[in-house]
Amino acid sequence: MRDYLAKQMEEKRLRELQEKALNDEQANMWNKDFKNYSEEERRLHDKINKINRDNQDFLKKQMEDK
Repeated sequence: MRDYLAKQMEEKRLRELQEKALNDEQANMWNKDFKNYSEEERRLHDKINKINRDNQDFLKKQMEDK
């Protein structure tokens, strides 16, 4: 009986370790996705700002030329 209980406890411990490993992997994937999303948002924001500055410069030049 003790061997059976010890085996059950070991199986439970292994399942908990596997579950923790899966949770850690999921957390790492979410963290990586968040970093990628943040980087892409920053890149897009910078691109929009550059386009707006270029348009502003173009319009200023047009006004100066007139």
